[in-house]
This record gives sequence, C-alpha cells and structure tokens, in this order.
Amino acid sequence: MGWGSGTANYPYLIAPVEAIQDRAVQDRTDVLCANIAGQEAGNSIVDVLYGDFNPSGRLPYPIAKSPSDYPAQPDGGGGLNDIISVLYIEGLFIDYRHFDALEQAWAKGEATPNVEGASTAAWLHRPAFEVMFEVKNTGPVAGSEIPQLYLHSPDSSQPPSLLRGFADVLLSPDESQTVHITLSRYDLSVWDVDA
Repeated sequence: MGWGSGTANYPYLIAPVEAIQDRAVQDRTDVLCANIAGQEAGNSIVDVLYGDFNPSGRLPYPIAKSPSDYPAQPDGGGGLNDIISVLYIEGLFIDYRHFDALEQAWAKGEATPNVEGASTAAWLHRPAFEVMFEVKNTGPVAGSEIPQLYLHSPDSSQPPSLLRGFADVLLSPDESQTVHITLSRYDLSVWDVDA
C-alpha cells in the first residue's frame, strides 16, 4: 500500500514510545507516528493518507525497534536533591551513527553520485568536490524531498556513516531536478586528537 492510495491500514500512534514497541507494528508494513501534531492533527493526517498533501517531514532522530536498541537508557533514579552522574560512553556513536555501527536497519535515502573535483586548495572550507544526482517525484502530489549525502570513512575509529550534506528540493508531480551538494576538505577530514 502506498501513501495517498485512499485506503488506510495504519495504527494511529499518540506517543513516540508506542512507535518503538513491537506490538504497535505487528502485521503492518507502515506506521504513522504523528509527533506533536497539534489541534489540526486529524485534518492533517486525513490529507496525508488520502494523498491531498505530501508532508515531506523528516525526523531529527532515528526510532529504534525496541528501547533496548538504544545505546543509553533513561535513569529515573535519585531524589530531588540528588545529583545524577551521566556517563557519556558513546563517543561519536550517537544518533544514526550508533545504529550504523551495529548494522541495524533504518531508512535512509541513497543515491549513486557523479563526483567531480572542483579545487585542490588547502583551505578547509573552500569547495573541494561537488556531488550531483537526480531526484524525481514519482507521486501524484507536489512535495519536498530532503536528499542526504553520507560519507563512509575507511578509518575504523569513525562511525560508518557521517551526514555531510543535504538539500531541500520542492518537486511537482513527475518533476525531476538535479541536486548539487558541495563538499569542502573539512567535510572530508577525520580529526585525531591523539595524533
């Protein structure tokens, strides 16, 4: 079943906590999670499900299948006057990088880029490479797409995927655009504080 097909078989979830419970997604291929939907939640959800509007939304965080998949767990211990020590042992492996490191599945866009060298200057923030690829709206509703560019570092101390660029592309139905994402030497650098 695709978005905008006019039929709905989605569980309506009120809180993100429900989204990470297996019971909410059993026997379903799609889940609609309306975080902080506001007073127009019902109208907005109907418009999306019936294909009248493309929400083009993106979460700023990944949602795991189970609470135990997260690298840290909430610590509700202590009283009003207690100081709770928080150990930040994740290092660089937070958010999507944690899930990549564990090779856990989550949705992310991929593209096969055409890469061209743009500069050999040593200045870190000057453009060094430009990545270009096509994005096409194959649906019947206009909407924005946020293509993302991830780099994979050969350095094993780094997370497997690092977000290094993105664009916001508004597309009419059946329209395609070439997206350009510029990378600097800074974007391609790996910093080693011990070296």
